[in-house]
Amino acid sequence: MNERVPPPATPTEEARDEIAGKVALLKCLAAKGAGVTALQYSLRMTKKDVRQLATENGVRIRSSQPMLAIRREARHDDTDVDDVVAGHAMHYSALGYTVSEIAQVLDLSLRQVWDIGKAYRFEFRQQRESDTP
Repeated sequence: MNERVPPPATPTEEARDEIAGKVALLKCLAAKGAGVTALQYSLRMTKKDVRQLATENGVRIRSSQPMLAIRREARHDDTDVDDVVAGHAMHYSALGYTVSEIAQVLDLSLRQVWDIGKAYRFEFRQQRESDTP
């Protein structure tokens, strides 16, 4: 039986051009901070192939931070309270506004208003005081 065995697969010029294009795109996106998932989508490759291509070409892919750590930092960040906004919140509170009304007027979330009170050691009202004694 004279079966011809195909020669070992050598990359054609078209395949080499495609890989060169992917390497260029990989370098560009990795320089911009793209993660593995974004690279998978852009290069249309599996995670394993993306990492292998990056390793072969000396490209370093940024690994993302866990979301929990980012949320924890944001939760404990009291430095972003604006003094002017805090002053307005305290003024509205002195006029008898509740926390939800202050949040609505100043276009803030309830959590932001409570954080202002905590940062400035100021107590806001939760309910309106009735006019009757």
